[in-house]
Amino acid sequence: MERVFPVTEKSCAAYCGKPVFIYLYDGSEIYGVLSRVENGHLILNDKAATVTSSQSKKRKSVAVKSRKKEEQAETKAFHDVYPGPLSFGGFAYNEALALPLASTAFLFAIV
Repeated sequence: MERVFPVTEKSCAAYCGKPVFIYLYDGSEIYGVLSRVENGHLILNDKAATVTSSQSKKRKSVAVKSRKKEEQAETKAFHDVYPGPLSFGGFAYNEALALPLASTAFLFAIV
């Protein structure tokens, strides 16, 4: 592990695409892949690709339909006991997340 200090947009940009471990000032620990750094935020686990507006509308409508089916099939009791793979502080490893740089106490790149 390599400590990134100071935690700024410029110092973090070199670690885009690499796994990172982030320790926040409130004591939360988050692990994920640093996708990009922009507007004072660390963006983790973002798999967004550039698509045209018509493609995104089609994807959104399909995603909403499929999400409704998934929500009906899930049982709440299962998720209360087992939150999912690699969850940290309420955030699963695969979820996209934007963290303000100001809330980051320490950042470690896993190289």
